[in-house]
Amino acid sequence: MNNPQPYPQPYGQQPSGQQQMGQMGTRTLNTGDAISVAWRHFSRQWVPWVLSMLALMASIFVLGAVTVVIVLATATTKTETTTFSTTQTTEPSGVGVVAMAIFYILMWVVAVVYSINSYRNAFRVTQGETIAVGDFFKFSGLATPLIVSILCGTIIYIGMLLFVIPGIIAMFALMYVPLAAVINNSTVGRAFSEGFAAFKNNIGQSILLVVLLGLITLGGLLMCLGGLVTTPLRNIALVVGYLMVTGRNLVEPD
Repeated sequence: MNNPQPYPQPYGQQPSGQQQMGQMGTRTLNTGDAISVAWRHFSRQWVPWVLSMLALMASIFVLGAVTVVIVLATATTKTETTTFSTTQTTEPSGVGVVAMAIFYILMWVVAVVYSINSYRNAFRVTQGETIAVGDFFKFSGLATPLIVSILCGTIIYIGMLLFVIPGIIAMFALMYVPLAAVINNSTVGRAFSEGFAAFKNNIGQSILLVVLLGLITLGGLLMCLGGLVTTPLRNIALVVGYLMVTGRNLVEPD
């Protein structure tokens, strides 16, 4: 199951041997096709996706448990006595506050590293490659995608503060920017340029893709462990969508 057979042909290529999608110049996103292709890619190599998600959840749980232990062990108790009663309150110490800050930073780092590597691996499977669990926790080549992710998050956050609507617009307009940084090994500036251009070329279908993937992800989270499937599916579908709108080669599984 972790060693799928070679993929038969690129997306849109018929057995008679037509050219690859990118060579044909096709740059149209079809949301239904994107999700369908993504699901077939996931179903071929679901084991590393699910195991990596479990590893991510386990690492966050361990970090959280260690933080709670530190906070409770170093907490201070204050006693306030009045004429009618005595009240005791427990507050985290300075060590506990630092531990919580470190936990949130580490949790963010782990999540971002996993997210970037998820896009990398989603691209690899769309090219017919085989992935492994360890591929989701690599630290090489993270600088530019990390900077791009921080900038996108900051822009969207500022937009949300400006009466929400600008943030929603930014969220859609920047949806392909992190993918451009990861897949194309672009500079920060080029990632924004290429990502926005991809969105601008297929605005309607791109927005529909994000909305549908959001609903699918929400449904998975409501089913608890369903997120083990819907989160990878979302990442693969976004990559498939980006490859479609940019006319890049995309291998379609059986």
